[in-house]
Amino acid sequence: MKNNKSLDIIESLEIKLKHLKNQYDVVKGQYEKTTEEYFKILDEISKANEQLQEEIAKRIKAEKALKKARDKLEIKVKERTIELAKANKELKNDITARKLVEDKLKLIQKELEINAKNLKETNIALKVLLKHQDKEKNTMEKNILSSLKTLIIPYLEKIVISTSDEKLKTYVNIIETNLSEITNPFANQLTGYYLSLTPTEVQIANLVRDNKTTKDISKILNISENAVFFHRRNIRNKLGIRNKKTNLRSYLQSVASS
Repeated sequence: MKNNKSLDIIESLEIKLKHLKNQYDVVKGQYEKTTEEYFKILDEISKANEQLQEEIAKRIKAEKALKKARDKLEIKVKERTIELAKANKELKNDITARKLVEDKLKLIQKELEINAKNLKETNIALKVLLKHQDKEKNTMEKNILSSLKTLIIPYLEKIVISTSDEKLKTYVNIIETNLSEITNPFANQLTGYYLSLTPTEVQIANLVRDNKTTKDISKILNISENAVFFHRRNIRNKLGIRNKKTNLRSYLQSVASS
């Protein structure tokens, strides 16, 4: 009985041992599989860690490059800001100077406009004054001529009629001719054009214009004919016709009629 019981126990134990062995084998297989997966995971983690380290190194390098670029950019921005501030200051100074010049030009233009207006008004006033003076001059000339015709010329005509002295008649005729032209005096015209003529040369030029010969002029002025020739030559020289084929009497008459 005891042997049977022992065998049963042994068989039970063998069954349990076999069961435990099976469990062990299962656990061992799971352990080995788990260990393999663990090392595989560790390998993947190692690789990921290496990649992460590389990424971190690259990122650090990129950040350093970015910081360097940022620093350079900040320096350039500061330099550019200084340049712009300087340019802005110069521009303000230029604008101020230009404004001063423009204001001065406006002031000058305004002064010129005022001066132009004043000059225009002055010219108008001068024209009115000259017109008035010309009118007064014409009136005065007419009055003088009228007085000469009524108060002097009649008495000169009586002298010519009442005398037989030819020289005296000549003088009277010259006086009448000069007086009749007193409102448009030949002598004044001549000296106005040619200020270098002497009074004697003006007298001789007047007589030449009146068609008097050298002999006539010599008698009228009581000078020699050579003196008359001398003055005639000087007159031609001063009038610029000495070496020209121009008749002195015709030239003087043209001056008188101009």
